[in-house]
Amino acid sequence: MTSKTDPVVTITVLSSGFTVPGRAREGAYWGTDGRTALRGEVVEIDRSETLDRAGNSWLDLTEEQQEERYGKPMFTLGDHSEGIAVGEDDVHGFRYKKWCRAIEEAQRIVDPAERAAALARIKREYPEQSRTSQTSRPY
Repeated sequence: MTSKTDPVVTITVLSSGFTVPGRAREGAYWGTDGRTALRGEVVEIDRSETLDRAGNSWLDLTEEQQEERYGKPMFTLGDHSEGIAVGEDDVHGFRYKKWCRAIEEAQRIVDPAERAAALARIKREYPEQSRTSQTSRPY
């Protein structure tokens, strides 16, 4: 269970499109780059990046308060990703977008062996994306 004093809070995103704080930009006037999180994604957030002028954080919103503020619950505290599935209703291609993000991160790895291992892990996690337009038959 998290408390209002925890400096880093783990949340599970319940609805894609929720914007979470990102990495701090060096030399930036405004704190961080936000990014859009996907349903089922587990994110660690620095509580200090979520405080308003009065010192309140949106991390402390209850499910009812989130519904009032956002129209639906957007996150839950802790790692509950195992209980969230995209399933048949993946009309927005969330799994594909998650695969794209994983590929981009893996391709940034400088060490060739680490990069190959990361890409192999992604291939196992997303077998539906392994199909290519390349032919394996010689002509």
